Amino acid sequence: MAAATSDYLKPISFLVVDDRAYMRRVIKSILETLGCKRIDEAHHGGEALSIMRSWPPDIVLTEALLSPMSGVELLKRLKSKGSTLPVIVITVYEERTFRLRALEAGATDFLHSPVDHHEFV
Repeated sequence: MAAATSDYLKPISFLVVDDRAYMRRVIKSILETLGCKRIDEAHHGGEALSIMRSWPPDIVLTEALLSPMSGVELLKRLKSKGSTLPVIVITVYEERTFRLRALEAGATDFLHSPVDHHEFV
């Protein structure tokens, strides 16, 4: 666990969804440095949905391209159920059309991968 340098995110819980363990660790470390106390992790969208049945996070950070259920598919399923949960899509894609499709599906915002800690503050 990273040493907190702030209480900026202390009251906010996050679910980090990525199939790469090292990216989950990087994001978790950034969130912990900003004071976040509750962070859960999932490997793909299906696992994220299972976790959310018993624990609703305040914000979901999801990689766009996951298997077997992508982050975009996770987003679509949440929004189809009327969820207002903020979902931030993390992607290497910079094409405007990809971002527009995710926004149309209900994404709150984007982070470019690899994630830089400056994008969180």
